[in-house]
Amino acid sequence: MGRRGAQAGMWVALGAVLAALASIPAPAPALAQTMPDPGIATPQATVSARDADAILAAIDVYRGAHAGALAVVSDRTIGRGFLPTPGTADGAAAIPEALLDALKDRNVARAPLDSLCDGVERCRVLTAEVQARFRDRAERRRQRALDGGERLPRGYNPFWAAFNDTFPKAAGLLRVSLPAFSDDGSRALVAIVWTAHRIQGGSQLVLMKETGWGWEIERVVAGNLAL
Repeated sequence: MGRRGAQAGMWVALGAVLAALASIPAPAPALAQTMPDPGIATPQATVSARDADAILAAIDVYRGAHAGALAVVSDRTIGRGFLPTPGTADGAAAIPEALLDALKDRNVARAPLDSLCDGVERCRVLTAEVQARFRDRAERRRQRALDGGERLPRGYNPFWAAFNDTFPKAAGLLRVSLPAFSDDGSRALVAIVWTAHRIQGGSQLVLMKETGWGWEIERVVAGNLAL
């Protein structure tokens, strides 16, 4: 075989190797890439009627502590990364560890709450559409003030200016978790985080027991803030 024939044979062999390599399936993506990102909404993150009953019972605790204020609730549940933890050792001891773990597992993904307040007095859901409208209105107001040479108050925030104008009877914006239930279904745990203005706010873990007529508050534990 001449030199040209040897070269041709080499190219044929190289082509066969490349074809073989191309036929090897691509490696599976890393586990971290396939796991749901904490706090990202997925189709599995849904709110059942039982969930809604427990969440609304926990919201009643907030309203009671704020003189019956209007409850304005974020349109999605808290993601796992923003769940408050018991703020004291006594508080941690009051809540079964299994329920605290279940609360984290239940809130890996966020769930929509658009219909949570349907037919409920003093309860409104801050949907994305409402939020977009009042934020746009606040920004226009801010721009008019600047164009007119007015000095905006220190710490002015368009979101909170619009929020307070739209919901003057609200004590702040609520974020709630999906509830965790005990294995026998007799107890539930819901996390609540509220923000009044920028860094003002608080959080609670509400432990409840099933009475047959609904959820009764068993213990309210102050949480470490998760703003």
